[in-house]
Amino acid sequence: MGSTKAYDDVHLQHYRVTLDMSVLGDFDPRQVDYTKVFDLQESEEVEVYVEDLDTLAMRDVCPEW
Repeated sequence: MGSTKAYDDVHLQHYRVTLDMSVLGDFDPRQVDYTKVFDLQESEEVEVYVEDLDTLAMRDVCPEW
């Protein structure tokens, strides 16, 4: 007898989600457990790329710094 679970025949899908955040200085996006935030299952994965836009903006203003 076959399984009746809805996810038996489901394949993984690939998404990119971009968050542009303005936060207080005590927030560190590198410390966030995104697997937990998005409640991902064992077969699912997330790759996180963090850009510090304030640092990039300072390089544009003062490239010799």
